[in-house]
Amino acid sequence: MIFTEIDAVRLDRHEDLNLLLAAKPAKPELPSFEQYAALTRQQRQDLDALRLDYLAGGLTASTPQVKALIRNVRLAVLGNRGRASGRTGVMVSGQSTVGKTTACIAVMRGLRAMYSHQYPGFEGRGEIPVAYVEVPSGSSAKAMIGRFAHFYGLELPKSCTLEEILHAVVTAMRTCSTQLVVVDELQNLSRVSQGNGESVDVLKSLSNQVPSTFVYSGINIHRGGLLTGERGNQISRRFTLLEMHRYGNATKEEVKAWKGIVMAFSEQLPLLAHEPKSLLKTAAWLHKRSGGNIGTLQRILVGGSQLRILDGDPAQETLTREYMEAIPIDMAAETKRGQLDDSPALRQLAG
Repeated sequence: MIFTEIDAVRLDRHEDLNLLLAAKPAKPELPSFEQYAALTRQQRQDLDALRLDYLAGGLTASTPQVKALIRNVRLAVLGNRGRASGRTGVMVSGQSTVGKTTACIAVMRGLRAMYSHQYPGFEGRGEIPVAYVEVPSGSSAKAMIGRFAHFYGLELPKSCTLEEILHAVVTAMRTCSTQLVVVDELQNLSRVSQGNGESVDVLKSLSNQVPSTFVYSGINIHRGGLLTGERGNQISRRFTLLEMHRYGNATKEEVKAWKGIVMAFSEQLPLLAHEPKSLLKTAAWLHKRSGGNIGTLQRILVGGSQLRILDGDPAQETLTREYMEAIPIDMAAETKRGQLDDSPALRQLAG
């Protein structure tokens, strides 16, 4: 039940990205205790495997920050319609593991769905409305454009010049009707150097030559060298900024938002004895445990649910604080938790 034969899904290959975005993970229908008891051993194993697969896909919640990113990107896409130059984009910046890539996936999934509705059967025509690339570490301009060529599956001779690869990529993007491009790990271009500057120029050239909306995502990229100098000034004028952060607990509004996030995740848990509202009792502890980090919260809830299913006791399939305390979390969250003191607003979470 634990080990299955799966192929690794990579966002930076258009076939894999399309499969990921096209998938609509749905919470498995859960039987009552009586119905579960009536199942054969094989049927129980099949149901458990289905639930584990669902959890492995990663629970997502439509948080305020995800909603804000979707809105900003849609505005940029609409603003770029019919625009021959000066297209605008969106920059997603913040600390690591605050959910930037997850939010970008939500944006890509939504745009792909809209494109599919407007242009049914687009896959059969070879159209790729959404693209995703990661900036390589120690990037050069040729390495940067090479990531785009890899995404589109272009097989180009190693002897190709930068200009030749760029031309091939532009042609592919136009032919495939690419509407949205997410460029992730952009912090790799934040260090001021000649190679990084040339990579930024390549991205700007792509933006000028293809009718696509670009989303830049990376760790604190709004504070690094990416936005310095003339190149940085041009990016600042073309891109709107969405800064993603850990969720706080200092105000009633933040407390309410956190409770909403906990509830959104709780409603998705495929556990037989779980009452979604029960997690609100541990919202204060979950905030302290996770440091307000969505990725850490997800790890706690998904990991706890997976172990509950593997325990094989449907009557105990719910998440208590005592059970979740044993779920390992990332080192950064552990350190942050040790530094947090309960605030009045945080104590209200338990009320």
